[in-house]
Amino acid sequence: MRLLNTSTLTLKYFPSDIPKYAILSHRWEEEEVLYDDIRDGVTDKVKALKGYNKVRPSCEVARHKSTTTYGLTRAASKNAPDH
Repeated sequence: MRLLNTSTLTLKYFPSDIPKYAILSHRWEEEEVLYDDIRDGVTDKVKALKGYNKVRPSCEVARHKSTTTYGLTRAASKNAPDH
């Protein structure tokens, strides 16, 4: 399973021993952040996407409302390879 670190916004693959994670959800609109956008890290191009303004606050909520460091988002799963 590929999860998004809610502090660094980097993806990490867990083939086993999957940690606790929050499910982050939102309504899809234009310029959403996709797996291909963040697989190599958050760039200025990613930060300019309208969807980034939803991902960042969602990660903050997940960090403050739960005990987890990771979240599963559509960006982390859509078009993502299995490993």
